[in-house]
Amino acid sequence: ANNFGGFYRTEFYLHEAKRAGAVIEAPCVNASEELCCLVKGQSCQLSVVGSAVTRARSGEATCPVNGRPTTGSSIFLGLGNVKSLSNEVVQLILHERRRNGPFADLHDLLKRVPLGLEQARILVRVGALRSTGRSKPQLLWDLALLYRPAMVSNDGDLFISKVEEPRLPELQHHPLADAYDELDLLGFPLCDPFSLVNVGEWAFANGGWKGADRSVPFTNSHSPFTSSAPLILKRDMPEHIGERVIMLGYMIHVKTTTTHSGSYMSFGSFIDPAGDFWDSTQFPQVAERYPFQGRGVYRFTGVVEEEFGHCALRAERFEKLPWRPDPRYGAS
Repeated sequence: ANNFGGFYRTEFYLHEAKRAGAVIEAPCVNASEELCCLVKGQSCQLSVVGSAVTRARSGEATCPVNGRPTTGSSIFLGLGNVKSLSNEVVQLILHERRRNGPFADLHDLLKRVPLGLEQARILVRVGALRSTGRSKPQLLWDLALLYRPAMVSNDGDLFISKVEEPRLPELQHHPLADAYDELDLLGFPLCDPFSLVNVGEWAFANGGWKGADRSVPFTNSHSPFTSSAPLILKRDMPEHIGERVIMLGYMIHVKTTTTHSGSYMSFGSFIDPAGDFWDSTQFPQVAERYPFQGRGVYRFTGVVEEEFGHCALRAERFEKLPWRPDPRYGAS
């Protein structure tokens, strides 16, 4: 992860850490370093009391990917993982925190670190100030009230006076909005990517697979891909060899190649809703008719095939599922 990916994107190295029981934490001004860091021994939630950072033990937790008990270790993404956050700002935050301790709240951060307004907004949007106990909407209001560009001196220092907290309307915080901020600022969501799409009759609860009766025909009124085939997971594939099935996959990688006749075909790697990896093959007729449309969640119909003990899906058709609308902007 600290190499910012390799053959795979950073997201999938972190996914593997989740499978091993780690908890992935968004960047935090009071806990993150420049790069990702491992906090061992407990699963914790950061909070600030006065000017001290405390870690509240959350009890035995389970992995959101595979349901197994976690190791109690957390990986905090680095401030350097945040897109558009300048390296100068990262170094200023880290230097000030090491010299004078953690930041008590937004006012304390703005008083001690000369942040531009947009850089401060990025920190709020990525969740780096969640240790203050205030929601993102509240923090954005606080930032608008506290920040005074006209009071920034030539040497970059901010002169910010504490303002009386106003009476604000009830501010709603949508977890789905966090995912869109993470997509924008980190390049990937920290939540289950399948929670970002509508998958017809199948539900997800607490980041996990909940399909109670997957023998029910899969239908979706918004899709031409209606089918009576069962919806299965990677672990079900050995029981359905030679059968037509439906599978959901979050794209990891697609490799294209050419046949001896010069036609294009492709091989895909995906993650299923249980967090397991599975592969698909798109022969030329399918690859030409159903091109992939970038990263995201896809729904496949195809036949399970087995070769040398490995199961893969020979795709017959597939479609990319649209992201659910950002709740801050209404339905698209």
